[in-house]
This record gives sequence, C-alpha cells and structure tokens, in this order.
Amino acid sequence: MNTFGSTPVQPTPVGTAPWPANPVPPSQPRLGLVSPSLEFGIALAGHMAQGLSIAASAASSDKAREVLRTCSHVVLDLTIVENTEQLTELLAACSARVLVVTPDGLLPDLLAQVQSVPGVAFTTSASDLPDTLLRWLPPQDAVEVRDPMAPGPVVPVPDAPPPAPHTAGAVGWRGLAVWSLEGGIGKTLIAWSLGAECVRRGLKCLLVGLGAPDILPLQAGLHPSPNLLQWHRDPRPETVRDLLQHNGQLDLLAGFPSPRDLGAFAPAAMDGDSSLPSLTVETARMGYAVTILDISAQELAAPALKAANCLLLVSSATARGAVAAVEAWRLARQEIGLPASACHIVLNRTRSGQMPVREYTATVRSGLRDMPEPVAAMPEEPDLEPALAQARRQPPNLAAWQTFTSRLADRVVGVPAAGIASEQADETRFGPLVFRREQ
Repeated sequence: MNTFGSTPVQPTPVGTAPWPANPVPPSQPRLGLVSPSLEFGIALAGHMAQGLSIAASAASSDKAREVLRTCSHVVLDLTIVENTEQLTELLAACSARVLVVTPDGLLPDLLAQVQSVPGVAFTTSASDLPDTLLRWLPPQDAVEVRDPMAPGPVVPVPDAPPPAPHTAGAVGWRGLAVWSLEGGIGKTLIAWSLGAECVRRGLKCLLVGLGAPDILPLQAGLHPSPNLLQWHRDPRPETVRDLLQHNGQLDLLAGFPSPRDLGAFAPAAMDGDSSLPSLTVETARMGYAVTILDISAQELAAPALKAANCLLLVSSATARGAVAAVEAWRLARQEIGLPASACHIVLNRTRSGQMPVREYTATVRSGLRDMPEPVAAMPEEPDLEPALAQARRQPPNLAAWQTFTSRLADRVVGVPAAGIASEQADETRFGPLVFRREQ
C-alpha cells in the first residue's frame, strides 16, 4: 500500500521545503519526467515556450532509473513509490537535481521524511508545480526568432490590418482538434499552417493526421508509413518516437493508409491503451507543447475531441456551413464536454455573395445560443488553390494567409511570436508551398 495516500490536511507551504543553497546552473537543462499522470506532463509542456524540452520520461518506478541517470533535472511524482525507503533506493545513485511533486494535503510528518531523503533537491505540492518550475529551472534567454514561413521574394500585402495583440505567454498544453463536417474547406492546410506557426513561436509541435487514406504526409513530402496502425498494435512511448517524421522542426505522425485500416483502429480509438486520448497523453509527456489533430475521418471525430482540450471548427460562410457548424458544436459541447471557451470557429474561403460575419453569427446562434462569433475569416486565395491542385513549383503570395494564421495562433495558443529562439530548418514544405526562413 502506498503510504503517501494519507488523509488530506492543509498543504505545507512550498517555501518550507529544503531549498539547496547552490543555485541551479544556468546551462540548458536536460529535463526528465517520472509520473503516471498526464497532469504533470501538461504542466511541463506549458513551459516549452521558455526553451524547455522533455528529454526523457517514465511512467513507473522500475523505468525511472534511466531518466534519473541521463537527465540533469527530473520532476518525480511521489505517487510512483510506496514509501521513503523505496524513494531513497531510487535516488541513491542519482546525479540529477530532483523535484519531488507531492500529493496535495500530504501529512507534515510524511513530507518531512520525503525532504530528508538524500537526492531530493526541491519538493512542491501538485497544485503549486507550475509556479515552482519558474523558480527551480534555470531561466532561458529569449531572443528574436526569424520567421520560417515567410517566402523570401514575397512582399507583405500593403495596408494589411495589424495582427491581434499577442498574449503575455503560454496558456498551457494544447491538444488542438482541427475539424469540420464540410469537405474541401481547407482544414488540413489550416492545421499544417498552425503547426508551422507554433514552431515559429518556439513551441515543440506534433501534427497528427487522422485521414484514411491520409494525404497529410504526402502533401508534406513525407511517407504514408510508419503510421498510426503501429501505435494501435503497440501503444508504448517508444512506438510514438519510432513513428515520427519531420518536416523542418514540425514533427508529423501519419494517419491511415486505407479505410480498412481506419476500421481496424476505430473501435479502440475512444478508450484504452491505444486510444487517441492515450496518444495525446504520451505526446504531452514527450514534451510537445502543442499536439494538432487533423480530423479528416469523421469516424474519429468523437475520440479526437476527447483527446483534445481545444477545438478549431472550420466553416464556410454559407447556410450549409452554418448548419454543419451547429451540429459539430453540439457534439463537442454536449457530448464530449469541451467548454465553450475552448471552442473556436474560423471561416475559410470566404468570397463575395456569402454571408458576412454578422449574418453568419446570427444564423448559428439561431441553432445554439452559445455559439460564438468566428475568431478569424480568410478570403478565398486565388493563387493558393491552383498551386495546391497543380503542384506548381513557385509558391503563391502567402502574406495574407500568414496574417490569418498568426491571428489563429494568438487565440488558441497564446505564445508571442517573438518567443524563444531555436535552430530552425531553412525551409519547410507542404506540397508545392515552401516556407523559407529569412536570411
């Protein structure tokens, strides 16, 4: 029996922990996480914009030794050990600086025992973990980030409206579902562009295709295999790492080669070890600040929404689009339980003759009263569609599209564009589109 599951009492203040006299070295930490809970992975992933990256993780005490051996800083969930004797044994040969996260309300005498274990540098209650991380980890210097999405020869559109104000910092881990009940609405391009924008803002980002067949890796110049079928057969953290493909600094996990493969996965997609919620748990533990789910197969809409904590609903500015948006909103809010504040509507491919934003908003609210105004609208880009359809080598003028994507990221991600700098690829490709770094 775990002796740390005692009756809750008033938590001991974090400041009473035995903080070490020597400061944390200013070098880049190699951060590790040992916890069976998604909560701590999310808390850490919310700090990825500050230059952190989870180098290794484990979900049990028997797998924790490798993390403790290879990392300079380790966040360790106290609930994985049975007692202080096991904790002492685990940390006996550990050279890492260990932050032990204790359950809220841990009895003072048990807390004192934990703090006395050699190798425990800091302790904090679970609810105080985000604030403690800011004091415990070395600060990361933020410098200017060059834009990898800006094509070199393109001049910004004159008189373009200024982007919405950036928020002050990261809003936490984002599992972002990009979805629509309409076909051909540009959802995949929006998902890809948001991923590239996250990378530009210094966030570690994973893009997951959920199509059958999944066109996302092909359009990105990658391969349809490895793919989610391997995760279905062998749902382990090591499997996720083996499945990753890379386009620049944006990581990608391919969907399904065929509808038959999707049919084999769908029954397990909602719950269990190989489900989509379990997959996003692993991505948070791996240090991805943002995981984007490109929902192209409607069979996976419900499990993908369950795996996410934010929805970007793509719609056309038409009566048909408004009806589809109401039905999708109803599923996300009433069946899955996503809060209204986490659901956003974006209008894409708007053109003359369609509903203006005010009329569209009135139409959807006649179906459901809590439907919001669209957060952004993107006019149909005449140069973009031929480029995608004909795979021309020359990229279209994307200045207006970049402004649109930046506004979306402001709303759903919340990390300033001038965030942490990182080594970025000179270019990243999406079909015929080439997003280049400015030199």
